[in-house]
Amino acid sequence: GITDPTGQLAWLEQQLSDARAKGERVLMLGHIPMGPLEGKTQPRCMIEYGTKYDKLAVEYSDVIIVHTYGHTHTDYFRVVRDQTTKKAAGLFMVSPAVTPYQMHNPTVRQFIYNRTTHELIDLRQFYTSIVDDNEAGKITWKLEYSARDLYDLPDMSPASFDDLVNRMRTNRLLFDAFYTFYESSGRGPGSKICDDRCYKRWLCVLGTAFAEETVDCLAQGGVAVT
Repeated sequence: GITDPTGQLAWLEQQLSDARAKGERVLMLGHIPMGPLEGKTQPRCMIEYGTKYDKLAVEYSDVIIVHTYGHTHTDYFRVVRDQTTKKAAGLFMVSPAVTPYQMHNPTVRQFIYNRTTHELIDLRQFYTSIVDDNEAGKITWKLEYSARDLYDLPDMSPASFDDLVNRMRTNRLLFDAFYTFYESSGRGPGSKICDDRCYKRWLCVLGTAFAEETVDCLAQGGVAVT
């Protein structure tokens, strides 16, 4: 199969290697998240291509600060896991949008980071209510949540988010807090309550960014989106 169309991944690896040699840190920005989206078994890019990207994410986890994506207009994260050690090595963070697509409230994301080490300190999500704004005739931005406060995280490391997923497995209320903000504090007409199948499906999604590992988890639980 084609594993590196137009040499993009070779270019990326060289950039990451150069950054490491210079002692630089890197923010990875993309539009569509790698791997299957939100519990679906069909990846949005070729598995070979996505897997190679994920392996680069692991190999250069000391260089990459975080991977940020959009496209879905929803709010979630995925743990990048070393396929050999199974330890968390990175984070894919998917941001909701300013546009009120599918009745979601407009949102803005703020990353707080250390200007010396470039490590993430916190993530703050802000939103504005379309209904309230229309009634008031003005836009008012409100703090939706702080990731550190909402999830009681000691830091913003991949290991802390991996532990968060494990805590969600035994604490449904903690998962429900995540799901409340998944649609930006505004559930559209097509929204559904997250039942037990939905809950198990999301644990698969949050727990790994690798496509094959995600599909295996969904198959074992029988909770893939059809």
